[in-house]
Amino acid sequence: LRREALDRMGGFRGLEPILADDFAIARRVRESGYRLAQSRLRHAIRTHVRSFREYRRLLGRWMTFPRETVVGALRGPERARVIVFGLVPVLVPALLLVLVIARPGAVTAALLAACLLQHWIAFVHFNAAFLKGASPLARSWMVPLVQLLLPLHVAAAMLGRQEVDWRGNIIRIERGGKFHYLRRRASSDAPEKASTP
Repeated sequence: LRREALDRMGGFRGLEPILADDFAIARRVRESGYRLAQSRLRHAIRTHVRSFREYRRLLGRWMTFPRETVVGALRGPERARVIVFGLVPVLVPALLLVLVIARPGAVTAALLAACLLQHWIAFVHFNAAFLKGASPLARSWMVPLVQLLLPLHVAAAMLGRQEVDWRGNIIRIERGGKFHYLRRRASSDAPEKASTP
């Protein structure tokens, strides 16, 4: 995005209180008549999860952010596409597991095994092709397990409190993606309104 184009759109003014800043910028670009194109450029990002508690907090944040920002801001066919292509694939492995339990048989078991194998193969491919083997292959057995547990994380995020832990800051997310701090990492003062996460 060229600086002069960003200036014509109004820059970043008015986006400060929106939690998903990347989505807010993308929406402003589109509303200004520009077209978005996703490039193949990759950024190196590492996430270290040291405990189950950290894992639960991380998944909670990943599920809550898009619910209140992306899905909440989209309308009509775009919203339907995000739900169909984002949510339905998450549910398929768990639904197949329920089917295997409810109607045991070779066909249902083969469908579940094929689905989990496809997820595992995709993980191994992306880990080698794009992440330079950052995730240890010896732990890849966890991928099918994560796929089966993911719907529970989605449900917990949908039904849970609108609070996330973002780098030690406790943030309450409001409808539409706005937010305020309940507790700041560097301060134990009373909750304050804030403009950036």
